[in-house]
Amino acid sequence: MLVPDAPPSPLPRFGERVLPAGTRLWRLHRSAFRAGEFNPCLGAPSRFAPIWDRKGRCIPTLYAGTGQVAAAFETVFRDLPPLPALRQVFLRDLAVFSLSKLVTTRDLKLAPFFNGTLALIGQGRESMIECHGAAAYQRTARWAEAVARDLPEFDGVIWTSRQHDEQQAVLLFRPRFRPRDLVRRATWRLDRGKGRDWIIRLAGDYRVDLIPD
Repeated sequence: MLVPDAPPSPLPRFGERVLPAGTRLWRLHRSAFRAGEFNPCLGAPSRFAPIWDRKGRCIPTLYAGTGQVAAAFETVFRDLPPLPALRQVFLRDLAVFSLSKLVTTRDLKLAPFFNGTLALIGQGRESMIECHGAAAYQRTARWAEAVARDLPEFDGVIWTSRQHDEQQAVLLFRPRFRPRDLVRRATWRLDRGKGRDWIIRLAGDYRVDLIPD
């Protein structure tokens, strides 16, 4: 599996993408946390988190998708293999999550982790996005860390979802945000009502077996 080398220091600027004010972002998060709450470097490693500043202090982050499906496939469905392998998720694992709709109230400037722009810093989709697993994430997270460290004009990073490449995923850095920059519009728990109906329909669409307790 191809994984990236360590980023250069300082990391050169390699492009920019802007999400305009009013953009809807979708977040699948544990129900114990607020919709717009940034993760203070807790939980299992992910592709671009946890990250730390030069003094070893946590940089809180927030993952979201530009669509509901990307939000699911970047979290609870992110490890699903292609058919004919088994595509299974336990309902008890979904029950602790909620789906939230967030809206940006200002333009967000993001570092673009896309194949063409990654080539400008010696990387590509294969090394940064297609790799997966804890060992790979230890390296890919260093690149988001380098953006936060060396390119202070950016609010986070954006890339094309590995599992659902019709939509994009974003990682936002907490130090750039004020509470009013990202507001919640709605939240649905996955263990009841509309949230449960949605995840069941989504699983059916993508032939994911939801295993009861």
